[in-house]
Amino acid sequence: MTKNELAMVTLRVCQGHIKLWYDIEWHCELYGATADGNDPTEVILDAWAQHLRPKYHTILKAENGMVPWPDDWLDFNYNASNEACDMLVGPCSCGAWHTLEQDWVIAKLLEHNTEVANG
Repeated sequence: MTKNELAMVTLRVCQGHIKLWYDIEWHCELYGATADGNDPTEVILDAWAQHLRPKYHTILKAENGMVPWPDDWLDFNYNASNEACDMLVGPCSCGAWHTLEQDWVIAKLLEHNTEVANG
């Protein structure tokens, strides 16, 4: 499906949930997400991107580049030992040094709608 086809399908399927208008530039409002620009197709796709972007509920602060395992996360991770991970990022009780680039760390952050900010 091309960008133009996706934009046309969006206009057809999302009637009542999408507003597209021109006033010096194109504006689109889709399920509360807004976008502006010169190309109506790009504006619709930008509004989709805004709408689908994860809404972060929690921000974990990294202290010295390390993030402890959040107290309210009860779905613990186990690596190469029987000891549950006590760090999301940094030196862990399981014997590993976890980073934000590890697939399982990224998956946990997405699962819990969380992002890490430098402290």
